[in-house]
Amino acid sequence: MTLQSLYSSEEEILSVSLDHTANAVDMSKFKNQIFANMEIANELVKMQVDSRASCNVLPRNFLPKDTKIKKTTLKLSTYSKMNLKVLGVAKISLRNPKNRKKYRAKFVIIDEDYTPYLGSSAAQQMVLITVQQENIFQVKESYQELNMERVIATYPGVFQSLGCMQGALHLEVDESALPSTMPPRRVPLTLKERLKEELARLEKANVIKREEEPTDWVSSLIVTEKPNGKLRVCIDSQILIKPLREATIRYH
Repeated sequence: MTLQSLYSSEEEILSVSLDHTANAVDMSKFKNQIFANMEIANELVKMQVDSRASCNVLPRNFLPKDTKIKKTTLKLSTYSKMNLKVLGVAKISLRNPKNRKKYRAKFVIIDEDYTPYLGSSAAQQMVLITVQQENIFQVKESYQELNMERVIATYPGVFQSLGCMQGALHLEVDESALPSTMPPRRVPLTLKERLKEELARLEKANVIKREEEPTDWVSSLIVTEKPNGKLRVCIDSQILIKPLREATIRYH
């Protein structure tokens, strides 16, 4: 009988993200779970086969005697985001009593009393589960992580200046609707000068237009400070939206 190796190099194991999730939770109370009995040191061990788990997990009490545990910086958490106590990683020999095939797989050893887990990769290599790749659409383009520099380089025109959407929006207003005039809100004294400067900038950029005469519709101004220290200026649409909706004639 051949001994099939089911573990990666130590470099690959240690490169796993510290937020790595094993989903090592006792799921015995849930239906539609898959279990496989494997022999470890001539003892039958019931393991759950989980296609969501990205690594193999074995509690310390199932570990054969004299097995060397190698330290690791890998961290595991359950599906409910509870951290598990990781003792290290170890290479475990196991056998499938059904077809008598032997394997050697790398397990993350935990100091918890959970059901042992066979992750997606090992379960597929053991032919316990099969992924029908011919039914999965594969994107051939290589994945590149999105970042601000790449987005700006790909779509430079979006970030060069302000602009307007093409076309004109035509709305019919019910002439019998009563206009809404909202009172002005107080602006914190520490923001007043900065608000004046921001309003002047928006007016110069043709984002807003100065109105010198009284108008029937008036909305309250809201100003908040962004995380970068700049000001965000907008209107209180939550209060204004109802009278605007009632005044607008809907097309069917």
